[in-house]
Amino acid sequence: EFMHLREDKRYPQVITPCLEESYKLIFEMIDQMLSLHPFISYFHMGCDEVYYRLVHPQCVYLNFHDDADLFIRHVTRVAKYIKSKRPDIKLFIWHDMLSQLANSGYNNITELNELIVPMVWAYVDDVKPWFDDGFWMRFSVFREVWVASSFKGSSGEITTMSYIGHHQRNQQTWLETMHIASNRHKVNFSGIAITGWSRYDHMLSLCELLPSSIPSLAYVLQTIVFGHIDNEKNVTISTTLLGCNQIPLWEKPMFTTFVSCSFPGKKHCLFKN
Repeated sequence: EFMHLREDKRYPQVITPCLEESYKLIFEMIDQMLSLHPFISYFHMGCDEVYYRLVHPQCVYLNFHDDADLFIRHVTRVAKYIKSKRPDIKLFIWHDMLSQLANSGYNNITELNELIVPMVWAYVDDVKPWFDDGFWMRFSVFREVWVASSFKGSSGEITTMSYIGHHQRNQQTWLETMHIASNRHKVNFSGIAITGWSRYDHMLSLCELLPSSIPSLAYVLQTIVFGHIDNEKNVTISTTLLGCNQIPLWEKPMFTTFVSCSFPGKKHCLFKN
């Protein structure tokens, strides 16, 4: 039904900003979201991994200087529409496209800075090497910055269970990264989004379903509360919070043993260590 609104007709991931009909669809989706959630304080616009830009044939007839100009104008228009409906709502977009703009030398983001909050995402074991000083210097111009860790859905495209160690290290190194960047470059971190992904792409199968990921979520939350997880806290989380007879799935297991737990949802998952 909406195939003609693709930026590249071969791929469904990106809607074209070069057709007015695209905005009719986007605004209708936004209206539905705001209607269903009348009291939300936050709205995430997405805008990550936009690999196809200025591809649609209609784009040549519009006065875009380059793909950076296209992206800024598109995000600004959508953000202004949401703000016209909910002036006090906080709008997020993922950081990766903003980072590309900064790397290309584009620095005209004044209006965008007033509208959106960048959310910097990374779901690897150790976040620190992924972002250098130059990155945080560029993002220090924003009034505030959020980061995104993960408690599930980033261990592999077909992974069925959440391995706690990976997600706990991801959160731990995010805390360390935020501490360094805020002290060294005065980045104003104001929040952490603990994401839980269910598939890597719309075309891929489900991965790391929620029931089996509850222990990972518990460890990630406790890492934020305490700043780190030592042996004592490890035992407390696994036995007291989760009711497990041993630590469940810290790393991908080499041998099979069964772990008994009593947390809500445990009936829908089978832990093997």
